Amino acid sequence: MKNSVGISVLFIVLISLGWISLLLTPRNKVENEIKAHVDQADDYINRELYQKAIEEYDAALKIREDERIWEMKLDAHNSLYEWNSDDFYNSYLEAAQNAAKKYPMNVDFQTTLADLYLEREDFVSAYKSLSAAIEFGNKDQKVVDYRFKVKYAFKTQVAYYLDYHSCVNGYFSICRRKGEWFYLNAADLSTENSKAYAFTGPIGKDGLRLVSFEEKCFLMNSKSVIQGIERFIPEASGIFADGLIPIKYEGKYHYYDILGDVQFDKESYDYAGSFSNGTAAVCKDNKWFIIDKNGEAVDDKVYEDVVLFLDGTYSKNNIKILKYGGKYHLIVKEEERGEFDDVDILTDDGLIAVCVNGKWGYVNFEGEMKIEPKYLEAKSFSNGLAAVYNGTDWGFINKNDELAIDYQFLDADYFDNGRNCLVASYVEEKMTVPYEETVDGEILSVEYDTRLERQEDGSTKVVGSKTVNVRTKQWQIISVYNEI
Repeated sequence: MKNSVGISVLFIVLISLGWISLLLTPRNKVENEIKAHVDQADDYINRELYQKAIEEYDAALKIREDERIWEMKLDAHNSLYEWNSDDFYNSYLEAAQNAAKKYPMNVDFQTTLADLYLEREDFVSAYKSLSAAIEFGNKDQKVVDYRFKVKYAFKTQVAYYLDYHSCVNGYFSICRRKGEWFYLNAADLSTENSKAYAFTGPIGKDGLRLVSFEEKCFLMNSKSVIQGIERFIPEASGIFADGLIPIKYEGKYHYYDILGDVQFDKESYDYAGSFSNGTAAVCKDNKWFIIDKNGEAVDDKVYEDVVLFLDGTYSKNNIKILKYGGKYHLIVKEEERGEFDDVDILTDDGLIAVCVNGKWGYVNFEGEMKIEPKYLEAKSFSNGLAAVYNGTDWGFINKNDELAIDYQFLDADYFDNGRNCLVASYVEEKMTVPYEETVDGEILSVEYDTRLERQEDGSTKVVGSKTVNVRTKQWQIISVYNEI
């Protein structure tokens, strides 16, 4: 009886082993096939036959998806790309896209794909691919930080400018060389036309602007039809609005109508703002007050300062900042919402840079402190970013008080609606000029090529040239990728 039981158990064991063997045989076969392809690919890699290696990896992946094989396949693509980036970029990109999609938790796959997008300055696709991985659940800090970096990546325009006026109503005014001003369309950063002006004023909403050439200034519309003429070159101007434009000449401002006739019995001001809703802020004898379209003060209130928007107006949406009693006061709908030691300009972005006890922070239009004062200097937010100063350089923060663009600029302005901004840096140039010509900027070195020349009166004069290595502060436009 015992022998029968033993024989039965042995028989069951043998049957079980047989079934296990039958079950494992296909699996072993699959593993052997995959290994054979991978081994062959390794041999091709050693021979630098990367395309053939990729074919073997693809054959292995057809048998079974495997994250490790994808890693080896991307390595092979990378070797091809390093050898010839032009010919093999697209195939590498496609492989990286597939790997990132199949394995969203793989950090290397996500960063490799983002790197490839950035190689072609496709910041939007890089941001979207990293966002997709994060939304799937990849919270690796490297991926999160990379997306943040891409979100605020910017490109720098090649051109340098000696001077500029901030963007107003979609146009910058930029100066390429002394006495040569152009309008730059913020939409595509193209010059409006090739004509250089001796002066360019900000463009009003209706397209009217003040320009100057041939010792005259012209008020003309968007079609370059001249509306009025003055026979001088202005020093500054505001926008044309409510039928009036402030123009500075010989140190004083006057208001003019569209024909170029001076208004208000030729009343002059130390500063004159642009009109909006029938009123404008003016300064005379260090006293600020508000006037109407007849040039009359709207009331008897006098201020120490009036903070203006970039277009020269002092009030928008019932918001203004007035200085009296030694403090700047934020006024919203005629109610005071806070007082500060100093403030930057007003913008439409909703966060104003304010100074309290020597440090700068940000308040909203309700006067609530949203970013505590901690910066040495700061500028108001414009289109989601604000310039801040660390004592050496300027950078930009976002509304979460995160350093979005690192400290690296000599100076910085405000972002327009297309997220373009002028920033400054030092530029070194070598130029050869006549010996007697004055050169602007910091002279780093100078070499002379001169001689003495006898004059008609018997005296001698040094003539010739000099080669000067000079450092100047110049401006460039940076553009954050606004599609993100």
